[in-house]
Amino acid sequence: LIEGSCSDGDFSSVSGLTIGETYYVQVYTYTDEGGQDTQFDVCIGTPGPPPLNDECAGAEALVPNTGSECVTTTQGTVLNATGSGLTSDCNGTPDDDVWYSFTATNTAHIFQILNVAGSNTDLYHALWSGDCNNLTLVPNSCNDGDASMFSGLTIGETYYVQVYTYTSEPGQNTTYDLCLTVPGPPPANDECTGAVGLTVNLDEQCGNVTPGTVENATGSGLPLNTDCYGTPDDDVWFSFTALATEHTISLLNVEGSTTDMYMALWTGDCNDLIFMDGSCSDPEEMTIDGLTVGTTYYLQVYTYTSTPLQTSTFDVCVGTDPTLFPPDCEGVPGGPAVPGTPCINEEFNVGGTWTQNCLCQPNVGIEEIAAERGIALSPNPASTELYLTVPDGRTVSVKIYDLLGHLVMEEAMAKHISIAHLAPGTYTLIALNNKAEQVGHARFVKR
Repeated sequence: LIEGSCSDGDFSSVSGLTIGETYYVQVYTYTDEGGQDTQFDVCIGTPGPPPLNDECAGAEALVPNTGSECVTTTQGTVLNATGSGLTSDCNGTPDDDVWYSFTATNTAHIFQILNVAGSNTDLYHALWSGDCNNLTLVPNSCNDGDASMFSGLTIGETYYVQVYTYTSEPGQNTTYDLCLTVPGPPPANDECTGAVGLTVNLDEQCGNVTPGTVENATGSGLPLNTDCYGTPDDDVWFSFTALATEHTISLLNVEGSTTDMYMALWTGDCNDLIFMDGSCSDPEEMTIDGLTVGTTYYLQVYTYTSTPLQTSTFDVCVGTDPTLFPPDCEGVPGGPAVPGTPCINEEFNVGGTWTQNCLCQPNVGIEEIAAERGIALSPNPASTELYLTVPDGRTVSVKIYDLLGHLVMEEAMAKHISIAHLAPGTYTLIALNNKAEQVGHARFVKR
């Protein structure tokens, strides 16, 4: 039996024959029912010459376009092509494969098959590296579609593209055009290290959302968790710091080439990411618990499809069940006045720190508090304006220092100063007379 000659169709192509040798063709009906009276004619024909790029050694060179538009294309056909005898994990039947080559001018190229016509329009392609005598299939490059994003390429290296019809039916005459372009720049959060920070909402109303897109995104190369699905070949990254042990993550306003998005949550750091169990989500919303307050988490978002060149856009929302927030030291659910944060000791009118039992412990000793009573600051805390009164009512010059002792502001001969530009925190104010002698000091809190 000649290998590859079994055929259930009415047409077959056999290659590798020896000229001058006699061969025998066996014909029969597929059915096992007797009494068949089928009649037919047999024709033995000779195929035309195969295309010049029938084998890898004759690969036709593709010219990469310098941009993302298909200005230059290459015509091709599988008419009279034969199989190259390569084996791989790709699907389809490469019994009519033809070959193309290109030299990478970028670390990523977009490969497109255009204007497909002829006996069969279901084409398959794959990318190979090495040389024609020792080809290596580029991982994840098998593609039944008409477009691929070839990423992770080495600039200056030659690659080979194998194109064939998916069917095993011989005698195909499919024609097409090929285009090789350079993708636009990927989004800034294409990799985990560029993750865009998300604002965590203190409720579930999604008042704060962050826009995102997968356009021109590439895969991060992370192994797909066994619990997750989809193809993360266009994943983008976001990060947030957990404010509660449970958050709800939503993808809103999804538009573009596909609306079927997928997401997963990771912890650790970008050099050593750890998958969060139970965080695979094909729906555009997931509630994840078991989080550690204060820990940074990384959200991976991608389209479910393996078809490249997606342009989907979306908004990301991180919401919180407000009942998860305990009241702070001022009774505000989830408020900022929690133990370890600044407060104002009303007894001495000085800055302090909230203790675990919600007492405002002064940040200074008794002697300093007594000295501070000689200076009146109001209001304290203050947001924009701070008024300074000394016992004799005269104007003074002031110097303001932060808690690290850095001079952050000076003002000459004033009774009030603007502090709107200062960052929130606790500051020390030094008052000086017209001889540059210190006449008092006090602490205040800028809200």
